[in-house]
Amino acid sequence: VNMVVAGHVHAYERSFPQYSGRVDPRWQRELESSAPKIGKDEPPYTGAALGGLQPRENKIAATTETSRDEVDMELKLMVPSWPTYITVGDGGNREGHANEWDQNFPEFTAYRDGANYGY
Repeated sequence: VNMVVAGHVHAYERSFPQYSGRVDPRWQRELESSAPKIGKDEPPYTGAALGGLQPRENKIAATTETSRDEVDMELKLMVPSWPTYITVGDGGNREGHANEWDQNFPEFTAYRDGANYGY
């Protein structure tokens, strides 16, 4: 796992890496193979890191990096080469805790959890 952010009550969403607003084509195979087995209500990974694969200019380096990226994808882990964005919910809303998600998940959503409290 590349990063862990811990808090008290918060929502969690895991998403697949994106490119131009769509699931990165290099992850499409992972999306198609994991979605039918686990659904949207179970975590698909033992580790989680968000970020895109950085394009390589050098052809020799690209071959090496592509192989490494494929291995990392098989392990369900990836070292992000672009910024990692983390969304943290608010445990102190006067409206209370949001226990339900909109069921129209976008294509890039891998896992959501807004109903678990504490550790």
